[in-house]
Amino acid sequence: MRFITLLLLAGLFGNAHSGTLSPAAKEMAAAPVTSQATGVRHQGKVIWHELITPDVRLAGKFYEKMFGWKLDYNGSYTDIFFEGKAIGGMIEVKPKTEPGAAALWIPSISVKDVDKAVAAAIQLGGKTLKPAVDLGKRGRAALIADPDGRHFALLSTLSGDPQDAQASFNSWLWDEIWSKDMDSSEAFYTDLLGYDQVAEGHDYLVLLAKNKWRMGIRKIGNDKEFSLWVPVIRVRDIHASTRQVEPAGGKVLLSPEQTPGDGKAALISDPTGALILIQQWQYSASKGEQ
Repeated sequence: MRFITLLLLAGLFGNAHSGTLSPAAKEMAAAPVTSQATGVRHQGKVIWHELITPDVRLAGKFYEKMFGWKLDYNGSYTDIFFEGKAIGGMIEVKPKTEPGAAALWIPSISVKDVDKAVAAAIQLGGKTLKPAVDLGKRGRAALIADPDGRHFALLSTLSGDPQDAQASFNSWLWDEIWSKDMDSSEAFYTDLLGYDQVAEGHDYLVLLAKNKWRMGIRKIGNDKEFSLWVPVIRVRDIHASTRQVEPAGGKVLLSPEQTPGDGKAALISDPTGALILIQQWQYSASKGEQ
């Protein structure tokens, strides 16, 4: 599977050195990630998602049919809404050299100080793909690659992060890092974002901050192509949702029966190739998750 290269992600922020924002970035800068100011930042939590895709309309129809999301296609930046709240965005990038390139979800992780976090990421072996830039009402952001090449944004919101609440059905549950070296991935993200607990399972780690689950690390084989971030969407019924994938235009890559664990998750892709996990999840107050 081929992914859009980071050379094409200039559309995400524009030229940070010249202070010139791309058309999409200007539209991003016009709105915060939450409609109500909270004044609170949840260090280390994924608070936003951007889909970089070669076909926004094709991808958008899938998410509308599959999860009931609402999309605003006006302009260079497509806003995603669910239950009346903004939950992410999409940017269309048509690769000139890789016409069959697949789409990719980019998570934005909350930090208190983007510039300090960028410096720490570099010290820990990461790379700056797009330097820190001010994005108006959204806040200050930078695009980073971890030592294994996974792409993510660091974001310090201007008016605060969305409330730290349980995920409703058909919304973001959390995000996983797929890694062939779980120990090195744990060390990088723990040192960078200050997670203070690690829960271990079979080929799986959960990173926590103040008893809140913030991200998972899943062990994969020695295939760098699949060393990436994968977002997880909570569904009510995993089997019913899996049956909806192909009629909506997507693909089922691993059925619930093929997915490691308790059969409550499936790996799917949207029509433009972006990977997503859908998971049937029951919250338990005794575990302190999410």
